[in-house]
Amino acid sequence: MRSLLLAFFTFICLSSFAQLAPDFTVTDTGGKVHKLYADYLDKGKVVVFKIFFVNCPPCNAIAPSVQQKYVEWGSGTGNVQFIELTNKVGDTNPEVIGYKNKHGLTFPIISVDGGALTAIIPYMNGTFGLWTGTPMFAVITPNKSVYYDVLFNNLDNVIIAAGGTKAIPPSNVNLSVSFQSPTLPQGVSYVLRPAGATSPSYNITQLTGGTNQFVYPSATIPEMSNPEIVLESTASAFSSLLTVTDLVTIRNHILGTQPLALASQKLAADVNGNGLITVSDLVAIQKVIGGLSVQFPNNVPSYKLIPSSIPLLLPPAGGGTVNLNGELIKMGNVK
Repeated sequence: MRSLLLAFFTFICLSSFAQLAPDFTVTDTGGKVHKLYADYLDKGKVVVFKIFFVNCPPCNAIAPSVQQKYVEWGSGTGNVQFIELTNKVGDTNPEVIGYKNKHGLTFPIISVDGGALTAIIPYMNGTFGLWTGTPMFAVITPNKSVYYDVLFNNLDNVIIAAGGTKAIPPSNVNLSVSFQSPTLPQGVSYVLRPAGATSPSYNITQLTGGTNQFVYPSATIPEMSNPEIVLESTASAFSSLLTVTDLVTIRNHILGTQPLALASQKLAADVNGNGLITVSDLVAIQKVIGGLSVQFPNNVPSYKLIPSSIPLLLPPAGGGTVNLNGELIKMGNVK
């Protein structure tokens, strides 16, 4: 029975396809101009078209649900756009702005000042079907066909039928990074980028200003394949924390008089990255301390993050917290 009703509903909606949606140009309460064809349909967007008036009780009752639906469909960032137009002569900008603010609506709303009464004429004069009153929903496809007088409870199905796709909701990632060394030294930052690639690269430390909290994906950091956190450092970071004491300690290890006890010390002493601790490591550290070199041999970084990279596993849609734990190793510093 439900399938029959849905089929009948779809037939009723499709019966209006003989008439195409006429173009219109309107201005919303914020002063932005909206052209149905140029701004939306010609760009492949589905437009959800709602007619209301400010003092309409059912319009007010359903307004929060419409806002939620707008968010679910990407808040205009995907291929679905919502737009609401009044059909009441007295609904000027101040009245409509009050209605919009009352319900926290973030999609474009058009008052009589913005040309709403002219734009809605075909949707009230029988062009697409019998006018039944407000609120009235229509869904306009990119090819300008019209699903008319759509029930709100069936709006999702009609948007999908019209070609709409839900945008991936942003994941609010509260990034909590803890290192063995609690404070990142000057010239050192952690960066988000695709695994195995050098770009695009986003300096999280710089973007977050030390809060280590950011939204991913977002306008600032778009979605990427296999994102991971890596450590990067500037040339100025190589000589930080290195002293003659490190040279003496590594020399004693090489001579066997006082071997390095910790695995982190042994890793830090191997500044040329060959897996051994030798006189060549001592020479490399001495050059950095003395200002004769601004980096270690073989592109060994000034700091290493253990593990070297940490995948950014997205939380469920709607956000969550990602906890990252790593050990920060200053190369050459064995104190």
